[in-house]
Amino acid sequence: PLPLPKSCLEFERTWKTIINDREAQCKFLKALPPQKLALIFKDSLSVVVLKWVLDSVLTLVDSQAEDEDTGRLLLGVLKGLANVPRFSMTLMFLSTKDKKVLLPLWESAMIATEGTDLKHILVDIKKLYNI
Repeated sequence: PLPLPKSCLEFERTWKTIINDREAQCKFLKALPPQKLALIFKDSLSVVVLKWVLDSVLTLVDSQAEDEDTGRLLLGVLKGLANVPRFSMTLMFLSTKDKKVLLPLWESAMIATEGTDLKHILVDIKKLYNI
């Protein structure tokens, strides 16, 4: 298993080793304790990291919607990131192009989770991300 990061820099370093491996991303993200993300990222959550995580979580939730336990853990990461200091400022730096790329991922995940408890969680998280 990959070591849990203690800082944003460690997170980025680890992520770059699994950037093309969705299965490894899933395992890594599921292992992250959402309540500790504010401590890991402090005030250094970058737009790039946010996009990496959003892309991965939304894609994984879409492809694994029938596995609600995995979905809850992955969506917990998105909730945890919303508690990182300066999160709202990081969101402001998402470009229109970034949002256009992310919007279909949100919509696809919403469709995939229809009729599950994950749908309600996803709706609440989408409000936090304002995309």
